[in-house]
Amino acid sequence: MTDGDKLPATQGATGEGPRDERGRFRKGYSGNPSGPKPGFRSLSDRLKLALEENDGYLAKWLLAAWVRMVFEGKVDAIKAVLDRTEGKVPQPIVGPDGGPFEFTLRIERANDNDDAP
Repeated sequence: MTDGDKLPATQGATGEGPRDERGRFRKGYSGNPSGPKPGFRSLSDRLKLALEENDGYLAKWLLAAWVRMVFEGKVDAIKAVLDRTEGKVPQPIVGPDGGPFEFTLRIERANDNDDAP
């Protein structure tokens, strides 16, 4: 998007409105206040419904195809479908010994009078 393509700011006489001078939504304003349209279904929801239709015919076919794919070493497609339908497996963040992950945060404040580059 170039500067000429940006959405115009919709502001009242006081300069307030849902968009700022650059066309971006101001804090506290939504680009879709009414939410998704009625009947909207996400890709994950549609996939789940397709797998349940016709007494699970597609799910049975998919499982047979997955078995073949596993033996061929093709697991990316299987992972993508399972992540969408079953959810991703949580990955804990642990330290090197399997215990809690520990870190140190160091915050430095630069002196405004420094001439450092």
